[in-house]
Amino acid sequence: MENIHKLIVLAAGLILTCIVILAGITLTGTGEQITKSMSNAITTRNSSIEESQYTQYCNGYSTGSDVISAVRKYKDDLTINVQIYTSTSGTTIMNNSDFGTTFQNLPTNSKYINPAASFSCELVRSANGVIVGMNFKQAKYVSLATSTSPISTLSMGSDTVSYSSESDMLAAYSDAAMMTEEEATAFSSSGGLDIIYSDGDENSQNTAKSSVIENIANTIYDYSSQLDDIVRLIDSIDLDSGDIKSLQSATKGLETLYSNLDFTKGQCDEETLGKAKSKELTNNIENVQEKITEAEGYVKELEKKMKEKLDSETKWYVGYPVKEDVKVMLEDGILTFSGSGDINTGHDLPKWLNQAEKIKEVVFKEGVTPTIVDFWFSGCNKLKKVSGFPETVVSANGTFQGCDNLTKVNLNDQIASANGIAEGTSIIFNVKDGSITQETLKELSKLPDSKFTVEVRK
Repeated sequence: MENIHKLIVLAAGLILTCIVILAGITLTGTGEQITKSMSNAITTRNSSIEESQYTQYCNGYSTGSDVISAVRKYKDDLTINVQIYTSTSGTTIMNNSDFGTTFQNLPTNSKYINPAASFSCELVRSANGVIVGMNFKQAKYVSLATSTSPISTLSMGSDTVSYSSESDMLAAYSDAAMMTEEEATAFSSSGGLDIIYSDGDENSQNTAKSSVIENIANTIYDYSSQLDDIVRLIDSIDLDSGDIKSLQSATKGLETLYSNLDFTKGQCDEETLGKAKSKELTNNIENVQEKITEAEGYVKELEKKMKEKLDSETKWYVGYPVKEDVKVMLEDGILTFSGSGDINTGHDLPKWLNQAEKIKEVVFKEGVTPTIVDFWFSGCNKLKKVSGFPETVVSANGTFQGCDNLTKVNLNDQIASANGIAEGTSIIFNVKDGSITQETLKELSKLPDSKFTVEVRK
């Protein structure tokens, strides 16, 4: 319950972070539309099991930017095909093999999704109606160059790529934000990302600036969504499974997200975005990074608990019905039972019998309440002492057979079955007068091969 509570708190924090991001990117003329779009994205993201996250692309036409977003979100879960125009009459198909691990939609690519183009979408379903794919089709050819727009350039080291529409420049800017840590480092060292606006009118420059801000905000939201995915993965891991690798994979994903956000934060420069907006977006990034740090701490805690649960050559978890409620530990020859509740060793002999030659003493701590201890210490020929034998035991068949060095054991009152309890030994069993245990052992002592002795206490 404690783990679930922590995940709920973390998930709630992620949602609040997304809401803060939404509130922070409201811009004149476009703010209302952006906020509405991202609010819808949050709703669909948190209702991912519903088809609406896919059918939203089938309501009329989607922009190329929408298609790029869909590819990045669903390429690992669905088969996605995108038919694009390469010229006024030529088309080609992009599919999952083109998208790779990190889909980077640069205009210099031979296959490029134009963010300004319009696309229709058709969903592909399996025989039982489950959505398994998305097919996007570009409606018509859209030129990458127009003479009426102010030219923007991306400076990448020694190469300068020119674009004649803000949407083209924005798409490249977006993919720079989605780079891996290694790509980002190489990109930065080659000259970084400089956005230069030509001599256009002030309104055009403001529009381009607003587009860049919108794109950075959407990038932050995408990373928040990825963090939400990782949290869901963590939530699905069963601590009893011992799946340490999945937790380590989650840690690696969190580290990558943090690094990518650091790179995006570097793009929030005051000169390009303005002091107020730069600070606002930087704060949003740091809020997401704070949640990543919380998630990393939680994963470490889970990994520690998972390792503690794993059985070893000297430690076993045998509680019933909750396995970890009772721990059995062998240390310096002392086999200690601690925790609370009943014990279930399954249908096989107890695992600690693999170390029978090392067991010299058995200690039952208060709170351990097994009912069946059949063959638990069979063959422990170096066992000399048993203390705290549980009052709850009702069956002790073969429990101390072969324990040649055990001289005396105080038993509880409720043992009704004890066949072969001390076979081959001369153990003295101290029992309460008039108890069920006394009657059981009295009958067994009459057997011809019986060597044990019953000592009665008042």
